[in-house]
Amino acid sequence: MSAPNAKYGELSHEKVMDIARQLIACGVEEISLTGGEPLLRKDFLELVDVLTEGGIKITTIYSNGKLVTDKLLDELDRRGLHPCFNMSYDGVDGWHDWLRGVKGATADVEVAFLRCKEKGFPTGAEMCLHHGNKHLLRETVNRLAILGCGSLKPIPISNVGAWKEGGYGESISIEELYQTYFDYIPKYYEDGMPMAIQLGDFFMASPEEPDIYRIPLVKSCKDPANVCICGHARNVMYISAEGRTLPCMALSGSDLQNQFPLIDEIGLAECLNESKYMKLLEIRASEVIAHNPECRTCEYTGVCLGGCRAAALETTPEDLMGRDMCACVLFKNGWVEKIQNLIETINRKT
Repeated sequence: MSAPNAKYGELSHEKVMDIARQLIACGVEEISLTGGEPLLRKDFLELVDVLTEGGIKITTIYSNGKLVTDKLLDELDRRGLHPCFNMSYDGVDGWHDWLRGVKGATADVEVAFLRCKEKGFPTGAEMCLHHGNKHLLRETVNRLAILGCGSLKPIPISNVGAWKEGGYGESISIEELYQTYFDYIPKYYEDGMPMAIQLGDFFMASPEEPDIYRIPLVKSCKDPANVCICGHARNVMYISAEGRTLPCMALSGSDLQNQFPLIDEIGLAECLNESKYMKLLEIRASEVIAHNPECRTCEYTGVCLGGCRAAALETTPEDLMGRDMCACVLFKNGWVEKIQNLIETINRKT
């Protein structure tokens, strides 16, 4: 997003507290606080108190790290709260400063990671991948491990917003992205699995379960008519900066988001009862397959189910039911077999 221009405004104190009370009334059990930068809100701790007193567990706080201070962590600790701080870290060798456009951003976030480590707060990171920093994935993971970070999710930059307007070049192609991920996997094991890693929907593993890995896009389904299009969206709702209920963060900022309901207009209970939001969650995988002629004749339909809806928007921004080309490339170009063979080779060596 073009940060200086992506001004949806900010929900007022009254509206934020009202939404918090509605979340409690609707039985929400867990919540992550994100932004923008959520720590900029002057009522941040007040919001934390309202949510926790209502029985909602705060699992994650997303931040750039600048405002993850001793005072904040001490306040959370005093309340008995130790959420995971998930912070952006876009590579070593100055790439984080470059992408964020802020001199000293790397130093700030590294201090935040170390501060969390010292005070017993878990941390995770996300890394925006592009042609400039993709070769530094291994070094970045190992640097984050030294800082006490417990997980990393690299995500490729999309050729939209400030990236496109600034003329920074094309984003990484799907094949290049998968090759980058694939090349890193053996290094991940060579380095002793320094943290949990999720390479998009391509591969994920964790030192907590060293003998297990997953390819998130690989599913097993006997009847697509009985499977909803997104299991994640069935469990997790995203509330946008303007208070709109969305199935995932990927829709925030897209034209499609305006089709979904505002809590301020109809109330959260109605959003969770009878709305465009709920109708989307009820769509079955069979409908996505029927919508795309290529899917109807594809041999991988039973393990793909049309792929991820958010990823589909990359190629069909106006069609939430379109094909996920990342899934097509993964299956049709043999990446699943390549990953399986690679892991077998790694296991034989160890």
